[in-house]
Amino acid sequence: MKVMKKSDGFGPGACLGKENEILLVEHIINMDEAGFPLNRKKVRRLAYEFAENLGLAHRFNKEEQIAGYSWFQSFMRRNPSLSIRHSAGLSISRAQNLTRESVNGFYDLLFNEIEKRTRRNCNNIGVLFSRGQIPSSTMILKGKNMKAEFSDGLPLGSRVFMNPKSGYVTGEIFLRWFEEVFLPRKVKGRNILILDGHVSHCGSLKLLDRAAAENVTLLCLPPHTTHVLQPLDTSFFQPFKYQFRVTADAWIFSHPGRNITRYQLGPLVREAWLKTATAKNAVNGFRTTGIYPLNRQTLRDDHFAIVDKIKKEPSAGKVIPADGAAKVIGAQQLAP
Repeated sequence: MKVMKKSDGFGPGACLGKENEILLVEHIINMDEAGFPLNRKKVRRLAYEFAENLGLAHRFNKEEQIAGYSWFQSFMRRNPSLSIRHSAGLSISRAQNLTRESVNGFYDLLFNEIEKRTRRNCNNIGVLFSRGQIPSSTMILKGKNMKAEFSDGLPLGSRVFMNPKSGYVTGEIFLRWFEEVFLPRKVKGRNILILDGHVSHCGSLKLLDRAAAENVTLLCLPPHTTHVLQPLDTSFFQPFKYQFRVTADAWIFSHPGRNITRYQLGPLVREAWLKTATAKNAVNGFRTTGIYPLNRQTLRDDHFAIVDKIKKEPSAGKVIPADGAAKVIGAQQLAP
């Protein structure tokens, strides 16, 4: 990323400089258009990463790696092309948030991306799972020190990542997975990588820059729709968890008085993986979600039954306001 010189007279708190703030605004709008709207905290973290990557002097919080809220307020005043949109509240059921509008919006993003690549004569739009090519398993363990024994027995080519705080994915781990697992296996031509909206999947400038350099388009699923739109949710996770429970129960029965630790996970994961990580399941996942081949009519009317009922009878659903769920978006995205 090219470093722009700071511009004079841009107002207090504009430590990035006018030209760099323009780049940051464009970046935020591009992410929103790809289905990754950022909330206030994500923008502040993004500004910190922006300043660090460009080697700019700043007064942001280096310990927490985040820009201050006063900077954010000034930033929003300086950039009226951005606005705040409050997300719909969290409902009692995910189904209450599954709307035809959100699903069609995602299909529009996907269709436009495919059309755009086709017009550029990029006919080979690769989606790894949709063609039955399944990457090796990836396991995240809580801890700092990686041991070779943690990988024993896992499917061939599997990776183990360590997270000091928890067994969940982080931005750093996801970037490593993208570079070390996804990129070596992507097909030639333009690829589309479909993600949920977890912050680790979209909050890294390094990830977005690397994806652009590798001709990979990142698309985000709408909130609360993964149970019907995420291929892994619809075709893989449930049978894998079932097979893993069966395998784990058999191991415990054969080893009375012992517990399963991370040293025994590899063979158990491998047995369940080989039974469920099949080309048929991968292809079916994309087909049943209408992602590949693209089919807007895949989801049944009963998927939207709760929302349809609420629209007819507003008192049928009670919505709990979401805390801190406001998103920063391009003003042109606001509904009239």
